[in-house]
Amino acid sequence: EYLQSFKKDLPKYDVKHVSGEAHDQTFTVVCVIESLSVKTTGEGASRRHAEQRAAKRALKQLGAK
Repeated sequence: EYLQSFKKDLPKYDVKHVSGEAHDQTFTVVCVIESLSVKTTGEGASRRHAEQRAAKRALKQLGAK
């Protein structure tokens, strides 16, 4: 929503690494906002949590509240 309010492209997410056993995995995801030259990573127990962490870091890098 933050990026859309400024008419910017939506971020793209890519799973870079998955480690651990099937019942205890850790996902590493990269969040890229090409139009703003932003690239952050996040880790989490699910792909969704990793994406959320990467997105929060991107927003912080952009100075969003």
